[in-house]
Amino acid sequence: AGTTSLADMLAHHPDICLGKIKEPDFLTRQHAKGNEWLRGNYARPEARWVLDASTSYSAAFPDPHTGRPFDVAGRMKALGPATRIIYLLRDPVRRTWSSYWHHVRAGTEKNSFRTAVVPDSVYVRMSRYADHLRYFYSHFSTDQILVLDFSELSQNPRTTLEKVCNFLDISPPPALPSTDGDQKNAGFQYNAAGRLLRSLFADQNRLKAFIGFVKAILPRQLHSVAASLITRDVPELTAADRSYLAELLEPFTAELEREYGLVHPAWIRAPGGGASTPNQHLYPDDVVRES
Repeated sequence: AGTTSLADMLAHHPDICLGKIKEPDFLTRQHAKGNEWLRGNYARPEARWVLDASTSYSAAFPDPHTGRPFDVAGRMKALGPATRIIYLLRDPVRRTWSSYWHHVRAGTEKNSFRTAVVPDSVYVRMSRYADHLRYFYSHFSTDQILVLDFSELSQNPRTTLEKVCNFLDISPPPALPSTDGDQKNAGFQYNAAGRLLRSLFADQNRLKAFIGFVKAILPRQLHSVAASLITRDVPELTAADRSYLAELLEPFTAELEREYGLVHPAWIRAPGGGASTPNQHLYPDDVVRES
């Protein structure tokens, strides 16, 4: 939902230090390593803000030792009273579709879409945004949480960056930072050649390192050519699957709208789901008109 792109933008700000590992998962999988391990992830731990962009913090993955969800918010609060949370929302229909194909690509999902994406699946639970926000709001005040929309970040990155800087009480940069030009976490699947390449690397981190090495030695204009040799696009969301997801997720979308007013007009809704009344703090007039 844009966390990598936003983290990349913020990493260029002098008052913000992004970790050497963008997603250290300290509050979930790595918490036993202690706060000094976390500090060691930052080249400038004394920066006004240190940024941890771990997406697992909104997932409430079960603790493998206890079977209970990690107390992410409690651990987060223990790090210090100044903690701020930036929570990105994406159209739940598109998020769920994207998540399914991400797991297919990773090899962790073997079932068909309709078999895998059912009411009690992780794909649906991750799209129950009201549950996630309710949990964090129970630990933090409203001025410590900023909720953003993926489409706003995509269409108006400058506006989003200014909003984040205001939230963090730092001066926005005079211009958007220049990035490497590559689309972050673009959806794709491996083709036959890509699956063969993947099978040669038991450790997926080594595969990522190999791909990074190839990108580093190839001219930028050849990156897309090289990618096309081992990947293919994610299938388009069909009308039937779109309707299936919209109906499946409509109760949770309605819950998010009813409790927080945080439903974007462009989100896919099930028939009879009703028109949304966007929160004007989250969606300024110019964004609503563009949608």
